[in-house]
Amino acid sequence: MRQLVFLLVTIFSSQLQAQQTIENNISAIVDCNNRTAFTFSDTDPHDEWQLVEWNFGDGTSVNEMPVAASIAHIYSNPNSATYVVSVKKKNVITQQISTATRTVFVVNEEPSFSADVLETCLQNKVTFVPVGIKSQFINKYQWDFGDGKITVKTNTKLSPKFDASISYTFDDPGAYNVKLAIADTNGCSRSFECPTAIHIKGPVAKFKATSVTSCKEENFTRTIKDASVPDKTTAINKWEWYVWESGSAVPARPTMIFDNAHPMSAGGVVFPFSNIVHAYKGYSVKLIVTDNEGCISAAKTSSSYIKSYWPKAAFEAGKTLLCNENDAQLNDASSGNKLDYTWSYGDGETGSTSVSHSHTFINDGLYSVKLTVAEKQMNTCKDEVVKDDYIKIVNVKAAFEMSDIRQCAPVPVSFTDHSINAASYNWDFGDGAVSTESQPAHTFEAGDQSITLTVKSPGNECASSAAIPLHAYQKPNVSIEGNEVVCLKKNVTALAYRSEIKGNDAPTAYEWKLDGAPTSNEARFINDCRQPGAHNITLTVNTSEHCAGSAEKNIKIDSVVSSFTFDNTNHCVENNSVVFKNNSTSFYPAIFDWSFGDGIASGDFAPQHTYAASGEYATMLTTKTPYCSAIFPGEYKVVIYNNPSIEISGDQNVCVGVPVDFTLLNKGNDVLTKYVWYVDGGEASATNSGKQQYKFDQVGSVKIAASVTSLQGCSANAPAVNVNVKPYPVLDETNAYTVKSGDVVVLKSGTNSDNLQHNWSPQTGLSCYECASPVFNSTASIQYHLAVSTPEGCAVEKDIVVTVIKDIDVPVNNPCPGITMPNAFTPNGDGQNEVFYVKGCSISFVKKLSIYDKFGRCVFMRENFLPNDKQFGWDGKVNGVTVSQTDTFVYIAEFVDKQGKTQSLKGTVLLLK
Repeated sequence: MRQLVFLLVTIFSSQLQAQQTIENNISAIVDCNNRTAFTFSDTDPHDEWQLVEWNFGDGTSVNEMPVAASIAHIYSNPNSATYVVSVKKKNVITQQISTATRTVFVVNEEPSFSADVLETCLQNKVTFVPVGIKSQFINKYQWDFGDGKITVKTNTKLSPKFDASISYTFDDPGAYNVKLAIADTNGCSRSFECPTAIHIKGPVAKFKATSVTSCKEENFTRTIKDASVPDKTTAINKWEWYVWESGSAVPARPTMIFDNAHPMSAGGVVFPFSNIVHAYKGYSVKLIVTDNEGCISAAKTSSSYIKSYWPKAAFEAGKTLLCNENDAQLNDASSGNKLDYTWSYGDGETGSTSVSHSHTFINDGLYSVKLTVAEKQMNTCKDEVVKDDYIKIVNVKAAFEMSDIRQCAPVPVSFTDHSINAASYNWDFGDGAVSTESQPAHTFEAGDQSITLTVKSPGNECASSAAIPLHAYQKPNVSIEGNEVVCLKKNVTALAYRSEIKGNDAPTAYEWKLDGAPTSNEARFINDCRQPGAHNITLTVNTSEHCAGSAEKNIKIDSVVSSFTFDNTNHCVENNSVVFKNNSTSFYPAIFDWSFGDGIASGDFAPQHTYAASGEYATMLTTKTPYCSAIFPGEYKVVIYNNPSIEISGDQNVCVGVPVDFTLLNKGNDVLTKYVWYVDGGEASATNSGKQQYKFDQVGSVKIAASVTSLQGCSANAPAVNVNVKPYPVLDETNAYTVKSGDVVVLKSGTNSDNLQHNWSPQTGLSCYECASPVFNSTASIQYHLAVSTPEGCAVEKDIVVTVIKDIDVPVNNPCPGITMPNAFTPNGDGQNEVFYVKGCSISFVKKLSIYDKFGRCVFMRENFLPNDKQFGWDGKVNGVTVSQTDTFVYIAEFVDKQGKTQSLKGTVLLLK
């Protein structure tokens, strides 16, 4: 395949006008006839600024004064490139220098392209590729294929890798001159036309049918003739026919194929068609021809080349019976392709419309309707439908009048019928009564009613109704609304009543009477009668229709005043009986309801009440008669004071002979004025102080008690407390020890109580410093200070001196080994070898002996004891129980030798049973 490159530039004057762009107040105008020539201008001139230099970005500049505000420049580089142009200005007042810059694209690209073929068959694509164009400077490529079709490709991102090539398939054979036009970033255009035409060869497929329509044929044939035009030099050797129902997919295989020869002599190809669904159907036809060089052409056809028409006329009426209306709605239900309509309504009128519509019938009666439809593209293809006596028009109208009804109820009324075309009557008088007479009469009670007449046409097919409102005047129903019992109150009008009128007419006159005497002509009755007792009120009302009504009401007036006082002395919780005095008054006999404010009530006239707890109590008295009641909250509140709540605070465990302070704690809010203290039941002192100090000289128990009196005179006793007087510890009288250097001695405090606290200081040379009898082991003399105290804090102290004597030779009568640990013992109760303990002469004292079972659990431990003493050994018991079988145990012994060094010894011991 040849690839041909063409270069021919045609310049169009309409595309080569000077193009202007502005950036950072620098205008650049390019001459599209010479695309390297630019005119630059400063678009932001000011009187105080003077241009001093233009720099064009290609190594050239202009700075000879004066520098022009507009200057021309031609770039010497013929290739497309990017430059930065700057203009420098100086402020003539401040001498400040300002520089503005902008980017300039010098684009000198010429369009050119190549085609992959110059001659090809109609069905093949031709690919065109731009040649030698830098796409980063081109924003638009326009391809003109010479057949009236143009394609534009836009390089919006100015990408240097933009693909502007295109593949194109021509529709018809022939020679085509293809053009390419480009537009650069400066707005300048160039175009190029291929000097050699592109030759497209091949046949042109065509066909023609003798008839393309059918009307109401279930099975029919049509002859389609080939009308294809071969290429001038090459004959057609293959015909492929495709026939299919429109709307379906094109068949995968041809309906008919002919090679080398076509039955043209027989008048064309006969194709069978069918329409068994009796509806419009279209058939598409396609012909593909191939010549001896393999060029292919396909004939174009519409989607429905062969048309099978089958119109059906159909319609429905919205209603076939029209009562009291003359417009019939006719809804088309016909089917077909594109139809023309002709209507006949049976009343002499005809019409044509393709949509549903309404028709107005003038007179009552039965009407036959006919619809004829015909295909627009084959008006001889028709169908019609006739519906006899289809629309029925019936008109009936109800109308009547009533006799005079302007009178008070009950009102007799007669009715006169004026209906049209009425065969039956149905009267509804609105009060539950009905009638089927044509001229009825009826008596109405007071009120508003709606009289309705419904009539029906002969055959009861259609109905009509008419209604007239009726108002029967009513004798007013009068009532007096207000209380039957009036309770008099200060500054409040005694009597206030209003009228309640039930009726259809507004009242026009009122007359009120109190105990027979006229008192008011208003709608409301207001009177300040304050006379307790029984009274009578009457009311007469007249309406605009001179109907009158009356009512009366019997009432009672009562006066109740509730009041009380009480003795206003101080009351304590332990003695607070309060006496109340009742000062209430009433017209009618009264009962009394006391509420003392503590949840207790009383119905006595003047009660006496005792309160269970202290506090302020709002006492209320409610005085009630059979008609009225009044509440009096009391002028003063009843106040019940608490008896004081106190307790004695002080140390209850003291040392003999030490002064002790006791304080009475006031646990309430009462102000205490008097205090009395007691020791072992005897009166000790009466003071105004809540504090007292005692010193006890004997060991034992002492009882302290006290009583107080509050400002309100309420008294209380504090619970007595027992004070335990404790002795001081008794120490050993030994205050000095003398030992040989290297020997040990047990220092004795002399105390024997486990509850005492010991403290030896300093700790030097002692096996323990918080025990009662530490072991001393040191080579230097020392003085210790011993402090012993009881849990109550009773403490004694003394100093103990230990003197160490050196260089004294002591003869050894019974030498012994340094340390001996038995390897077995038998704790079986026979008195032999019962205890496992530490033996040795070189040991000062044992710091710790620990014994563990085979599971690592500690079964025995003792600290700080002397060696060679069975009482400090293990007797074979675990948690107080003797081991029941032979077993091996591990021991660890830590001890201090005669030289004061700490050593340890580990081993096993066998317990035999």
